[in-house]
Amino acid sequence: MLVHVVRAYENKEVLHVDGGIDPLRDIETINMELLFADMEIIEKRIERIKSGKKVKKENLAELEVLGKCLEALEGEIPIGRLDLPEAERFVLKNYGFLTEKPLLLLINTDERQFRGKTYPGKKELLEYIAEQGLPVLEICGKLEMEISQLPDEDKDMFMEDLGLTHSGIDRLARAVYEYLGLISFFTVGRDEVKAWTIQKGTQASRAAGKVHSDMERGFIRAEVVKYHNMEALGNMAKVKEKGLFRLEGKDYIVEDGDIINRGSCMGEAAYLKMSFAELGEKTKQAVAMLADCTVCAQECRVNRLKGELGVCRGGRRAAVSSYCPHFGEEAPLVGTRGSGTIFFTHCNLHCRFCQNCEISQ
Repeated sequence: MLVHVVRAYENKEVLHVDGGIDPLRDIETINMELLFADMEIIEKRIERIKSGKKVKKENLAELEVLGKCLEALEGEIPIGRLDLPEAERFVLKNYGFLTEKPLLLLINTDERQFRGKTYPGKKELLEYIAEQGLPVLEICGKLEMEISQLPDEDKDMFMEDLGLTHSGIDRLARAVYEYLGLISFFTVGRDEVKAWTIQKGTQASRAAGKVHSDMERGFIRAEVVKYHNMEALGNMAKVKEKGLFRLEGKDYIVEDGDIINRGSCMGEAAYLKMSFAELGEKTKQAVAMLADCTVCAQECRVNRLKGELGVCRGGRRAAVSSYCPHFGEEAPLVGTRGSGTIFFTHCNLHCRFCQNCEISQ
């Protein structure tokens, strides 16, 4: 995405290259520069293809799409506004054309203009924005710099005086997310919190794939908590106590600010249960060794299943040759990886619970 910062303030010490302040003129000037930049890339590529000794079939398709783009640019139409089929969009994906990217206008005013919500050429600019369907945001860069330099306890008071609830950078981030149709969800570990960006309307299973592709393939359900509930109550125990914790299936549509327990995304049902009597001799030995583990046996899934072995089919990638701090180089292997087969090491059986093994780090 492109964010075009447009000057609207007057300052005799900072002269404008065109002599006066005219936001609409500046926007149109930059738009023409973007058009010319993309035209130059297309013209060079077309020339290179045509001058080659042999034009391949895929080159012919590329030439057709580039020809459409060049014709549009010559008519001052950005590539992003062309109604191209998905297949033709795919041809353009490696070019990174500037006029193909979404555009947001950021109007930079002075303090007087910001408080008065007016600046030179605002009426004409708003008409242009309405015609083009562009998002716009007004800020005062100087005030934003002053806010960033204030102690935390003074920032809220200063912004309240300006009639603001969020800083300019926060409002810009929100505007970009809204325009691109993006949201964030969170995963929380013992020592870190991560935010993951996804499209609005994404199902929980697809969102889990953002964290790791294996989690999408083996997804069954996930523990979900709303951010505002966690913020109000302070910890997961109180959230569960109040009944604000939910288990959601793969079709659940993730909402902005959801906190998803990453460890639960595999789901209990993703672990197949096998009778101890059905296991091979090598596997039985592995289970016996697991039961003797003094480091993390209390959380071991083998013990919790009381004689049944929890195994995963395709859900976790086993690092069977990795060093195990519990058993050294000879960590017991359970099964092999392949279509319809099971695979596991000692550490894989533990990694969802104790997090002690190097494999799980």
